[in-house]
Amino acid sequence: YWFKNKCTKEPNPTDEMKREALMTTQFGKCIFKCDNDVVDHQTVNMLFEDDITVTFTMCAFNKGGRFIHIMGTKGEVYGDMNASLVELYDFMTETKVQVPVDSVEDALGGHGGGDVWIVKTLYDYVKGIDKDPSISEARISYENHMIVFAAEDARKNGTIIDMDAYEAQL
Repeated sequence: YWFKNKCTKEPNPTDEMKREALMTTQFGKCIFKCDNDVVDHQTVNMLFEDDITVTFTMCAFNKGGRFIHIMGTKGEVYGDMNASLVELYDFMTETKVQVPVDSVEDALGGHGGGDVWIVKTLYDYVKGIDKDPSISEARISYENHMIVFAAEDARKNGTIIDMDAYEAQL
């Protein structure tokens, strides 16, 4: 899937198409000689108001697939996109609920279909077709983006970012 769509841009590439792509595109370069500085693994520790701590860990190379694990004070959420399943666990009742989710990775592309979903939702919103309840207010979207930009600056510069100071300098 990855090689067909990213490297050759052909749905059913021949061996010759693959060979040509490896000889003439970035996909044939040694990873250590590329100009790509995109992070392949990262851990971001964040401290929010009321001493709420968040640790975000991302790794591009794992045993395969996309997983999410969110732990809160009252329970946790675990998602296995390979199994198209989200599991909710309540600490107080010690109960677990499994919620099946549609897998759209193969049908709609990367990020679990999220890229296509974002574009479709925006299109619907602009056309006035439907207001999806997951659309955030502009201020929340801005704050989320600022966190990501700050995390990237911290990674590149090896620093700790104070968000108030970071936003003020921009």
